[in-house]
Amino acid sequence: MRNLVFAFSLLCALLLTGVVLAQSAPRSEMVEALAKDHGERPVAWGLATGNQMVIEVFRTRNGSKWTIVVTDRSNQSTIVVFGANWVDTPFKDFPCSPGSLCLEH
Repeated sequence: MRNLVFAFSLLCALLLTGVVLAQSAPRSEMVEALAKDHGERPVAWGLATGNQMVIEVFRTRNGSKWTIVVTDRSNQSTIVVFGANWVDTPFKDFPCSPGSLCLEH
């Protein structure tokens, strides 16, 4: 869950700075393309405030590539950012205090 919070915080920061990639398709096509073309699978998701959008994190098995996708109520998915070297941080070992944005682990 903290990874999703971190990913969403990162997404918001990227949206504010304009550093995003917008590529859209129906969700089923997006999932298929990310799996086929990049070897990525969904590993985390959450509902945005108001339940208007689903935010998903896709990544490769080893985390070498990752993508954050937002899907709206009409089932249209949009890639908003992607990157490399995703690292999962176990919740029990997370060193930051609740409510803080911790970029170190």
